[in-house]
Amino acid sequence: MEQQPQNNASRICPRGASYYIWREGDTLSSLAQRNSISARDIESFNPEIPFQSITAGTEICLPARVITSQQEGPVLDGTAQDDNTVTPGMPLPPIVPTRPSQPCPIGYTTQRVQAGQTYADLLINLNVSYKAMRNANPTLRPGAMTAGALYCAPPAGTRETCSGRRSYTIEDGDNLTAIARRLNTTTGRLLMLNPTLLPTDFSQPGFVICIP
Repeated sequence: MEQQPQNNASRICPRGASYYIWREGDTLSSLAQRNSISARDIESFNPEIPFQSITAGTEICLPARVITSQQEGPVLDGTAQDDNTVTPGMPLPPIVPTRPSQPCPIGYTTQRVQAGQTYADLLINLNVSYKAMRNANPTLRPGAMTAGALYCAPPAGTRETCSGRRSYTIEDGDNLTAIARRLNTTTGRLLMLNPTLLPTDFSQPGFVICIP
């Protein structure tokens, strides 16, 4: 299997994967063909890498070659690095992202999916909307949760993602006008940044709003 290990690699690859430095002339399909794996496998191990615009020198994780076995399911070819020993014929471990697929918005925290947790459990425990969770974690699949996967946890009460902006949690006594005055902005600006909220929602303690 073609690979280019790096002793001082900055990426942390999941078990069963090795490091590879993208070269001039590489394409996703050619790299997959050279290593007897699928392009989808490579994308799955690198959810945050924009392969349409990837540049030479970018470090990626390259999954081990999948070979045919009489037992059910794919197996690894036995290639491994460091202390992640893989025995030939060992079932392919589930892919667990080592970081969220994109940087977490300001005010969000990085957390891990716990064993047995469902997508609904996350929404209930965090008290956030489905839209906010999906916008912040586009590769976290509601129907296929993997224990150990990292995700961006919105602040409690978040209804949408404040992409690239700050957020504010409404407190007792707040209202649209008071918040605008405190932040030295306008009521119209706040309503534009929070298109799903009613003006009266800005008086609801616990709501998380996007602010300039």
